[in-house]
Amino acid sequence: MNTNLRPAVAAVLLAGACACEGPPDGRGPQSDAAWNVVYDSGTELTAIWGSGPSDVWAVGGRFTSGFIRHWDGSAWEPVGGGPEPLYGVWGTGPDDVWAVGSSGQIRHLTDAGWASVPSGTTETLTDVWGTSGSDVWATGFDGTLRHWAGASWTASDGGIGAVDFNGVWASAANDVWVVGDNGTILRWNGSGWTSVPSGTTRELSGIWGAGPDDIWAAGVGGTVLRWNGAAWGLVDAGAGSTRFVNVWGSAKNDVRAFGFVGRIYRWDGVTWTREPAPTSHDLYGMWASGPDDLWAVGALINPGSGVILHRP
Repeated sequence: MNTNLRPAVAAVLLAGACACEGPPDGRGPQSDAAWNVVYDSGTELTAIWGSGPSDVWAVGGRFTSGFIRHWDGSAWEPVGGGPEPLYGVWGTGPDDVWAVGSSGQIRHLTDAGWASVPSGTTETLTDVWGTSGSDVWATGFDGTLRHWAGASWTASDGGIGAVDFNGVWASAANDVWVVGDNGTILRWNGSGWTSVPSGTTRELSGIWGAGPDDIWAAGVGGTVLRWNGAAWGLVDAGAGSTRFVNVWGSAKNDVRAFGFVGRIYRWDGVTWTREPAPTSHDLYGMWASGPDDLWAVGALINPGSGVILHRP
């Protein structure tokens, strides 16, 4: 959710149709967390990442335009975009940020500014994550996996065919996880990919971990999974049929699953509670510099609009 946009929603953005889903039936206990709308415009935003409280990037897009917005500690400002929507963003620092999106688009921020980098594919790329400036992974449609080793993006074969991959997270260069359609979970050990049983056939949309033995995945139908170092297990977040788009956390006891219609559910290490959000936008990405500086981004597909939420 890192944030990013999932293939089903990416396809909707490209087509300009409605990604509507019936209201979730999971309510659950609610917390008193104070989320605030700080940015609301016609720019659909689908992912967010930052290097610190005064350096945060949000990306998105619509039809044949990509959007990039930057927070400098005082205001969100547009800084360009690209020819296609962007669905994922991640970096190692203020001068090393990657954004990926439609038609295989990859953009890279260095001290010289944003520039396009050949990806070697025209498939839509859905997410990006890495462990260093020379170890970055991107996921995409139809089994697309791309790896950056410092010089160029190269293809990697997951070995399971044309599955749409939705999210990627890594604890180390030899411990990379990818989630996708039909409950697919793959793990990279530094030399090859292995399929890991998930216990579900539902689409998994996002993945995040507090460490190699504590990883979360989320997806449609209120699905939440947790890896304990040995196996994945289903977790009841009390979210009913909520369509989760992503999951993100700042610590083992501070994890949030979020998605359609502004739904946010938080794990505090003991229980899940629903956090009210002042928006009906579908939420796609989340990031924080600390417990008192949490950001979320979202979009409404039709009519097109975007939102940035902040919880101080």
